Amino acid sequence: MPWCFPCQQLSGEWRTLSKLLKGIAHVAQVDCTVQSQLCQKQGVYSYPTIRLYPPN
Repeated sequence: MPWCFPCQQLSGEWRTLSKLLKGIAHVAQVDCTVQSQLCQKQGVYSYPTIRLYPPN
């Protein structure tokens, strides 16, 4: 979320976490102003929201 200050603060941490969890979990950022259907489908209603998914 470009306007979400806490989301912006986590940006570097996302990259680090993504490297640490490679092969264990996917780490991604989604801009819910662009991907509103995805966010609604996943039940994302506040920002930042952190979810972990298995690699498959």
